Amino acid sequence: MREYLTMFSLVGLTFGIVMFTVIFLRDVGMTYETYRAWISVLLSFTSLISNAAMSYYFVKKVRRVSQDRSR
Repeated sequence: MREYLTMFSLVGLTFGIVMFTVIFLRDVGMTYETYRAWISVLLSFTSLISNAAMSYYFVKKVRRVSQDRSR
């Protein structure tokens, strides 16, 4: 599951930045402030997903270590 969360966040970040940059450069009405706000939201969601992936990994690792020690 960790790999899927990591890949999803990287693909989403890359796709989002490319999409918003293309829209911004085509000059279809997106101002710089709007572009900056959307990139900020995109980075926030990516950070949330990657933090969830790391938390999942470390919780799983700590549980495995604690179970090994209790034996």
